[in-house]
Amino acid sequence: MNTSPTIAVKHYPAFVFLRADSVEELRARFPNSMDFKDFAAKLETAGCTSFHTPASEAQNALGIAVKLPDGKYALCFAFEEHMRDTHDEAVALADLLTADGSEFAGHDALLMTVRV
Repeated sequence: MNTSPTIAVKHYPAFVFLRADSVEELRARFPNSMDFKDFAAKLETAGCTSFHTPASEAQNALGIAVKLPDGKYALCFAFEEHMRDTHDEAVALADLLTADGSEFAGHDALLMTVRV
């Protein structure tokens, strides 16, 4: 009998609200220097980490920080209700939500994948 938990893969858009040239530019978002130190270390080693701020909590969002391929950084908000079963569904949702007149118009969206 296999008692291993089932792992599902979900895809979702994360909407960029801030870009930075260096991780130091993100320091102002973290009032506690120890929190920032841990955040920066994880971001540098893993390339991605989550965070919580009053703004993310007010929007019931998960904050996601990403080190981009060009060496710059992006802070994003993602929402549980935007999780989709396929990459194509997440792309379609991101296109819909960033279209002119939509909720995240003018924002870039990064497509994320997570195992749940």
